[in-house]
Amino acid sequence: MKLKLKGKFWAMSMLPLLLATIIIAIIMDYRISGHLETLVKNNLYDVAVMERDNISLSEGNSYRLDQDGNLWNGDHYNISEDTELIDTIKKNNKIETSIFYGNTRCITTLQGSSNDTTGNKADPKVTDVVLKKGEEGFFKNISILGQKCYGIYIPYYDDNSDEPVGMVFAGMQSATIRKMVTDIMAVIVLIMLILVILSAICIWILSGQITGRIAYGVKKLGEIADGNLTNPIDTKYTKSTDETGELVRSVVNLQQKLSEIVGNISSESDVVQKSAQIMDNELMRTKDTLEQIEQAVAEIADGATSQAADAQLMNNDVIFMGERIQETNENIEKIHTVANHMEKNSLRAKNTLQELEDINTEVKQSIQVISQQTDTTNESAQRIEEAINLITTIAEETNLLSLNASIEAARAGEQGRGFAVVASQIQKLAEQSNESAQQIGESITVLLKDSENAVITMEHVKEVMNKQNQMLQDTKNVFDIVAEDINASRKEIGRIAQNSEELDKAREQVVDRVRNISDVSERYAASTEETSASTTEMNTKIQKVSENANQLKTVSDNLKENVHIFKL
Repeated sequence: MKLKLKGKFWAMSMLPLLLATIIIAIIMDYRISGHLETLVKNNLYDVAVMERDNISLSEGNSYRLDQDGNLWNGDHYNISEDTELIDTIKKNNKIETSIFYGNTRCITTLQGSSNDTTGNKADPKVTDVVLKKGEEGFFKNISILGQKCYGIYIPYYDDNSDEPVGMVFAGMQSATIRKMVTDIMAVIVLIMLILVILSAICIWILSGQITGRIAYGVKKLGEIADGNLTNPIDTKYTKSTDETGELVRSVVNLQQKLSEIVGNISSESDVVQKSAQIMDNELMRTKDTLEQIEQAVAEIADGATSQAADAQLMNNDVIFMGERIQETNENIEKIHTVANHMEKNSLRAKNTLQELEDINTEVKQSIQVISQQTDTTNESAQRIEEAINLITTIAEETNLLSLNASIEAARAGEQGRGFAVVASQIQKLAEQSNESAQQIGESITVLLKDSENAVITMEHVKEVMNKQNQMLQDTKNVFDIVAEDINASRKEIGRIAQNSEELDKAREQVVDRVRNISDVSERYAASTEETSASTTEMNTKIQKVSENANQLKTVSDNLKENVHIFKL
């Protein structure tokens, strides 16, 4: 167990240390890569500027390419032949350089598969930045002749032009930069591994000391658990001032205190056992007495409970009767209200019937007048019919006379022509009068027929009005009888309401008396139940105390047996 605990302690200490080492290594790699990238960028920029300054002339710059592809500045400076500087830079710093005229590489230290890399074109994304915009460009992982490089491009100009005529390149292979980072990180990781190994050794030694004290404390606790309280303490484990030393000292104190406690328990267990036996005997006698009291109280409680239940049932019945009486009073009040409404409505109906009777009389008189007027109209229509017949006769005779006059006018010839015209007009008027008389005659015939029907209808209406008048009189008599019955009902309802009020008062007195009886019975029953419950509870508690006394006796015996396992 010692090695197991020691190994866990060592692993718990080493795990955070290893994680911290890995995290620091990752951060260092990121930071070193960033700083080295900045450093490389600055170095490349310095080299590119230096090369641009190297190809410039103080008296003026005018760059051109000759027929052989050589780059010249002016007429006397052949830049393509001056490669000493770029060769030295590559040899000492491993920095590749190139000089472009336009986007064509004219001079370079780069070597491809054919060893001749001049004439190659620059990457379009480079020319877009440097040649078209006239800006300096730094590119990471740009592919040049199949190799990934970090490169910087800066433009150069003719004196008489604002647009770049070419650009200078300075670059370094990405693999070279990565190797520099790897070399630096290898040194850092080696140092960190040495520190981790030294820390692991120190942690292993410290964990051995700590787990040794813990193991000793566990061993002493095992001896105490086995009942051995006599073994001496090794003081070398108690001298430590940390928590493990405190643990060992606590185990020593536990052994000493436990030795004292076990001694006291052993001496007192006999006294406890005797006291428990005496208590058990007394409790058994008390229990028998309480059982007798509990039985008597239970019988009293049953009687009181039954009496309280009967009183409660009686109270409920009286309350129910009171509710029915209350409902009866409410219904009587409603009936009284309805009777009042019926009386009022009866008076209204009686008045309405009287008004209807008066209106019926007036209608009867109006019908009589209409009947007389209808008879007069009938007589006038008959006289008009006679006049129409006379007009028809006159029209026929006039028509005949006009016909004779037309014949005579025709015989007279030219002298009777005017008379013939007049006779013709008279004939037309006679015919029109005859037609009008016939139409009026037809209308008079219809009028006479309608007048006869009206006379018959008026006679029927008179009969109906007489019957209606008789029915109104009968209805009026019925309403008089209903009004008398309503008055009689109101008087009887008043007597019922008075009797109901007296019955309700008597019911309230009965309710009060029954409620008093019920309350007394309930209190009596509750008291007996509380007494019974208290007696039962006391008996239960005595039973528990008796059981506890027996348990105490058993515990005392067990304790005495358990104490014997300790060596004092």
